[in-house]
Amino acid sequence: MIRKYIQLLLFTILLISCTKYIEFSPPYEGNKIVVNGYISLTEGAKIKITHSINPVGNYLWADSLLVKDAFAALYENGVKLIDLKYAGKGYYGLPASPAANLIAGHRYKLVVQTELYGNAESEEITLPEQPKIKDFKFSIIGEVYGSGAVNGLFSFSISEPTEKESCFSIQVVTKNNERQYFQHYPRTEGRNYFESCEAYAGGVSIYSNECGYTNQLHQYCVGLGYDENRQISNYYKPMVIKIGSVSRELYEYAKSYSQLDGMEFGFAEPPILKSNIKGGYGLLYGSNTISFPIKLP
Repeated sequence: MIRKYIQLLLFTILLISCTKYIEFSPPYEGNKIVVNGYISLTEGAKIKITHSINPVGNYLWADSLLVKDAFAALYENGVKLIDLKYAGKGYYGLPASPAANLIAGHRYKLVVQTELYGNAESEEITLPEQPKIKDFKFSIIGEVYGSGAVNGLFSFSISEPTEKESCFSIQVVTKNNERQYFQHYPRTEGRNYFESCEAYAGGVSIYSNECGYTNQLHQYCVGLGYDENRQISNYYKPMVIKIGSVSRELYEYAKSYSQLDGMEFGFAEPPILKSNIKGGYGLLYGSNTISFPIKLP
């Protein structure tokens, strides 16, 4: 018994002796503009502008990072198209008047000017063509392993575009525009979540056509309700499935966000997020989606 106590004491001493406190002070370039948003044929522009802050010694209140007085302008094919209008909560969008028509295939960039955080501009992005969706189907199925809910099954294929550099997005939203989790169907045991041409960020799955996703059958299931009677809640009605083409910038950003290049979690350096904002940080991308409203019982 005494021997066990001695072993426990030695183990405790070893744990204490292995503790080392390190002051961490990462390099900081100063406060800069942070841009995150997209332009879309169906939604116009939704761009959030904030600023970076030194994380050492600061408590990050989200509202304190908003930039509400920026001058933001959208350029089309190298020519200024229109000034964006502040819409609240850090978001800037297209004004109702004069109207600005975005065109698939045209090149766009965002220029932002501020008094406190300097200036920044995005690299040029191309607004993608809308994908052609074939054989879209939706049905209600039973509980899927791990879901604990009534599930919906949706399937479709994409016929165009077929170019390898094309990328597609898939998302499911509720009537409150909240994004829902969905998964491949049927579920494949042992499947690597980070496939070579797949990425996931912000409730959206993004696919690169490098793996030939056009003309393939896509099948996914999504949970529809969690109450004890397995009834579909009004929270999910109506549900909308959005399938679209996105500019490659979003795919590359999502890959950098979600993938550690095959290294084990906890034993790899943090990935560097992709950015296409010169003079600042963040992401501007183009989106061209088709919405499929789902009528639930």
